[in-house]
Amino acid sequence: MQAGWFGDRYDHLKWSVLLRLASKEQAILYVAMLRGTDQKQRAIRLCDPSVMAYFKSLGCPCPKPALERIVELDARIKLFATRLPDKGEERRRYFREVCDLIGQVGRNSFCVFLDPDTGMAPDGSGKHVSYEELRMIWDSLRTGDRLVVYQHAWRPKGGEWHSIAQANLAGALGLDPESIAQEPREKTNVAFLTTVKQ
Repeated sequence: MQAGWFGDRYDHLKWSVLLRLASKEQAILYVAMLRGTDQKQRAIRLCDPSVMAYFKSLGCPCPKPALERIVELDARIKLFATRLPDKGEERRRYFREVCDLIGQVGRNSFCVFLDPDTGMAPDGSGKHVSYEELRMIWDSLRTGDRLVVYQHAWRPKGGEWHSIAQANLAGALGLDPESIAQEPREKTNVAFLTTVKQ
């Protein structure tokens, strides 16, 4: 996620979906996977009015993003906003730190939201979370925890991207593709792929 995108219309959709997916008892660990500060704006519908009102109250889209203010939206939100290294040992350390946070927090249940710029990729990059990194996070979750991964549209050869993304996440986690749900259910150019650890 790029800090300059905080408060754009994708955030309205993102937080509408997340607040609906997380149970009232679940803390929401928001792993922002921060990168640069591009100020692109996007348009999308299907947003919860209270989420839109929150971002509007901040004056978003924010000229000087204040990502740390996301915790004001809901008391359950815990923000991990350390800048994401592009590769190597620093990147592995970043994901180990996220796993440590998951293990340390005293709680009943977590909804862990990974917010890369564009979604998943086999080997990861600044814009993607790798399958290995996804598995690392998944292995640190407890029974009843929910994982949510942001995925932006792409043009795959030989298929429709929504179902391919679901299959890719299932493969990365060692799950049946049927166990991966997608929000919103309407086809848009973004998806939030989610599953609950059994």
